[in-house]
Amino acid sequence: MNQNRSDQIIAGAVMVTISIIGNVLNISAVILIYRTPSFHNAFGFICTSTLLADIGVLVVFLGWCAPSVLIGFSEEFLEGYIDEVVGQLIMLFWYASIYGHLLLALNRLVAIIRPIKYNSMFSNRRVIYILAAFWLFCLLVVTVYFFEECNFTFDPDTFVWDYAETVCGQIISFYVDLVHGTVVCVMIILIDTIAFCAIVKKYKRLLRSSVGLTEATKLKQNVRLYVQVSS
Repeated sequence: MNQNRSDQIIAGAVMVTISIIGNVLNISAVILIYRTPSFHNAFGFICTSTLLADIGVLVVFLGWCAPSVLIGFSEEFLEGYIDEVVGQLIMLFWYASIYGHLLLALNRLVAIIRPIKYNSMFSNRRVIYILAAFWLFCLLVVTVYFFEECNFTFDPDTFVWDYAETVCGQIISFYVDLVHGTVVCVMIILIDTIAFCAIVKKYKRLLRSSVGLTEATKLKQNVRLYVQVSS
């Protein structure tokens, strides 16, 4: 067995392992949200949407990337229509995931700094509309990959997703992927940072008040939860 084949087996095994573990955890979380009435709200809806997007990404790796590496699909098959569609699917789920994290960050921020207005700003119906709009927007972004010279496909030899080596591929990889993705991630980091600073400020204010000691203890517990959710 040559070194390249050994690397493919290891990479494929890693993809299968991570995909299975990730999907078990994500599906368990979705079931938990469904069975917990206290999560039948805006926060629960956003979490479910994000989890489903993450599940979609892992399913693509489990059902396409891992087999293409382990089995070794023919070059003609990999360059066919299915590979292009799979690339569109994983980008759809990826964008839905990062926008889900953005919405979660906004949800946390409003809950912390505007708790009185939270229910009106994040009503169940409004959040459902927002999530539908996000998924529609992600679908519209992905439509650019339907053009023949704008493909996004998986390379089993290098274990990475590649953009088409065309002008369209270069534009998409830089503006749609790098710039767009970076802006969204930076927004998430900034929003979470503001939310965390607001939590710390409120915690210190409560500590200075004897009446607020109990609330400060609860807030400290919420900070731990905040760190877990944000990670």
